[in-house]
Amino acid sequence: MKMNHIDMVNKMKTKIYTIIIISSLIAFFISCNENSIIGNTDIKFPEENVSFMNHVQPFLKVTCSYQGCHSYETRAGGRILVDYWNLFDVYNPGMVVPNKPDNSILYQMLRDENQLPHIPIVYWRLTDNQKQGIRTWILEGALDN
Repeated sequence: MKMNHIDMVNKMKTKIYTIIIISSLIAFFISCNENSIIGNTDIKFPEENVSFMNHVQPFLKVTCSYQGCHSYETRAGGRILVDYWNLFDVYNPGMVVPNKPDNSILYQMLRDENQLPHIPIVYWRLTDNQKQGIRTWILEGALDN
Protein backbone atom coordinates (compact mmCIF):
# COMPACT_ATOMS: atom_id res chain seq x y z
CA MET A 1 0.00 0.00 0.00
CA LYS A 2 1.36 3.34 -1.08
CA MET A 3 1.15 6.37 1.29
CA ASN A 4 -0.39 9.50 -0.04
CA HIS A 5 1.06 12.95 0.60
CA ILE A 6 -1.34 13.79 3.46
CA ASP A 7 -0.54 10.57 5.32
CA MET A 8 3.20 11.25 4.98
CA VAL A 9 2.79 14.79 6.33
CA ASN A 10 0.69 13.55 9.26
CA LYS A 11 3.24 10.87 10.09
CA MET A 12 6.03 13.46 9.98
CA LYS A 13 4.06 15.82 12.26
CA THR A 14 3.52 13.00 14.75
CA LYS A 15 7.26 12.29 14.85
CA ILE A 16 8.07 15.97 15.33
CA TYR A 17 5.52 16.35 18.15
CA THR A 18 6.87 13.23 19.83
CA ILE A 19 10.44 14.58 19.67
CA ILE A 20 9.32 17.93 21.09
CA ILE A 21 7.43 16.31 23.97
CA ILE A 22 10.29 13.96 24.84
CA SER A 23 12.84 16.80 24.65
CA SER A 24 10.69 18.98 26.89
CA LEU A 25 10.32 16.21 29.47
CA ILE A 26 14.06 15.54 29.47
CA ALA A 27 14.80 19.27 29.90
CA PHE A 28 12.26 19.49 32.73
CA PHE A 29 13.71 16.56 34.66
CA ILE A 30 17.30 17.68 34.13
CA SER A 31 16.52 21.18 35.42
CA CYS A 32 14.72 19.88 38.50
CA ASN A 33 17.12 18.74 41.16
CA GLU A 34 17.54 19.01 44.88
CA ASN A 35 18.63 22.66 44.48
CA SER A 36 15.48 23.77 42.66
CA ILE A 37 13.49 26.52 44.36
CA ILE A 38 9.79 25.82 44.48
CA GLY A 39 8.77 28.16 47.28
CA ASN A 40 10.31 30.66 49.65
CA THR A 41 10.91 28.05 52.36
CA ASP A 42 13.36 26.32 49.97
CA ILE A 43 15.70 29.31 50.22
CA LYS A 44 18.37 28.79 52.86
CA PHE A 45 21.06 31.35 53.69
CA PRO A 46 24.52 30.44 54.99
CA GLU A 47 25.79 31.98 58.21
CA GLU A 48 28.42 33.98 56.31
CA ASN A 49 29.54 34.81 52.78
CA VAL A 50 25.98 35.45 51.63
CA SER A 51 25.83 35.78 47.85
CA PHE A 52 23.43 38.10 46.09
CA MET A 53 23.09 35.80 43.08
CA ASN A 54 22.77 32.56 45.03
CA HIS A 55 20.74 33.68 48.03
CA VAL A 56 19.36 37.23 47.99
CA GLN A 57 18.19 37.33 44.36
CA PRO A 58 16.25 34.03 44.56
CA PHE A 59 14.76 35.19 47.88
CA LEU A 60 13.60 38.51 46.40
CA LYS A 61 12.24 36.81 43.29
CA VAL A 62 10.03 34.46 45.28
CA THR A 63 8.98 36.81 48.08
CA CYS A 64 9.05 40.38 46.74
CA SER A 65 9.61 41.02 43.05
CA TYR A 66 6.82 39.01 41.45
CA GLN A 67 3.88 40.42 39.46
CA GLY A 68 1.48 42.14 41.85
CA CYS A 69 4.19 43.20 44.27
CA HIS A 70 7.53 44.94 43.62
CA SER A 71 7.95 44.00 39.94
CA TYR A 72 8.67 46.43 37.10
CA GLU A 73 4.99 46.34 36.15
CA THR A 74 3.39 46.67 39.58
CA ARG A 75 5.85 48.76 41.64
CA ALA A 76 3.96 48.34 44.90
CA GLY A 77 4.61 51.38 47.06
CA GLY A 78 6.61 52.81 44.17
CA ARG A 79 9.40 50.32 44.81
CA ILE A 80 11.01 47.83 42.42
CA LEU A 81 12.99 44.97 43.95
CA VAL A 82 13.76 42.97 40.84
CA ASP A 83 17.55 43.10 40.71
CA TYR A 84 20.64 44.34 42.50
CA TRP A 85 20.66 47.79 40.93
CA ASN A 86 17.02 48.46 41.82
CA LEU A 87 17.86 48.01 45.50
CA PHE A 88 20.13 51.06 45.24
CA ASP A 89 18.07 53.06 42.73
CA VAL A 90 17.23 56.70 43.47
CA TYR A 91 13.59 55.62 43.73
CA ASN A 92 14.51 53.27 46.58
CA PRO A 93 16.51 55.55 48.91
CA GLY A 94 17.65 53.69 51.99
CA MET A 95 16.34 50.34 50.77
CA VAL A 96 19.79 48.86 51.38
CA VAL A 97 22.52 50.69 53.27
CA PRO A 98 25.69 48.59 52.94
CA ASN A 99 27.13 47.46 56.29
CA LYS A 100 24.11 48.90 58.15
CA PRO A 101 21.17 46.47 58.18
CA ASP A 102 19.34 48.34 60.94
CA ASN A 103 19.31 51.44 58.69
CA SER A 104 18.18 49.44 55.64
CA ILE A 105 14.48 49.52 54.83
CA LEU A 106 14.63 46.02 53.35
CA TYR A 107 15.82 44.51 56.62
CA GLN A 108 13.48 46.71 58.69
CA MET A 109 10.55 45.43 56.64
CA LEU A 110 11.52 41.83 57.28
CA ARG A 111 12.32 42.34 60.96
CA ASP A 112 9.37 44.51 62.05
CA GLU A 113 6.51 42.43 60.69
CA ASN A 114 3.88 43.91 63.03
CA GLN A 115 4.52 47.46 61.81
CA LEU A 116 3.86 46.66 58.17
CA PRO A 117 0.34 45.21 57.81
CA HIS A 118 0.31 45.78 54.04
CA ILE A 119 2.87 43.07 53.33
CA PRO A 120 1.15 40.13 51.61
CA ILE A 121 0.59 36.76 53.21
CA VAL A 122 3.91 35.43 51.84
CA TYR A 123 5.60 37.64 54.43
CA TRP A 124 4.66 35.65 57.48
CA ARG A 125 6.09 32.51 55.93
CA LEU A 126 9.60 33.95 56.01
CA THR A 127 12.02 32.05 58.18
CA ASP A 128 14.39 33.43 60.81
CA ASN A 129 17.21 32.09 58.63
CA GLN A 130 16.04 34.25 55.71
CA LYS A 131 15.72 37.38 57.85
CA GLN A 132 19.18 36.76 59.31
CA GLY A 133 20.52 36.00 55.82
CA ILE A 134 19.43 39.39 54.50
CA ARG A 135 20.91 41.02 57.60
CA THR A 136 24.21 39.18 57.08
CA TRP A 137 24.34 40.11 53.39
CA ILE A 138 23.89 43.78 54.25
CA LEU A 139 26.45 43.55 57.12
CA GLU A 140 28.94 42.00 54.68
CA GLY A 141 28.63 45.07 52.46
CA ALA A 142 25.58 44.16 50.32
CA LEU A 143 27.86 43.01 47.52
CA ASP A 144 26.76 42.15 43.98
CA ASN A 145 28.35 38.72 44.20
